[in-house]
Amino acid sequence: MNETIRLQILAIRESGATNMFDIPRVRQEAYSQGFHELVNTLMITRPSTPALS
Repeated sequence: MNETIRLQILAIRESGATNMFDIPRVRQEAYSQGFHELVNTLMITRPSTPALS
């Protein structure tokens, strides 16, 4: 993760606009704030889901 994306994630987190586990909403918020690098990263990177036992 590069510094630009890290700062964009932190900006969304600090805004309190969404739960950071709600990836579609984070992507929407990133788009509305003009964080296109983060939007692209979220489109190509899928978070891993831990196996439930």
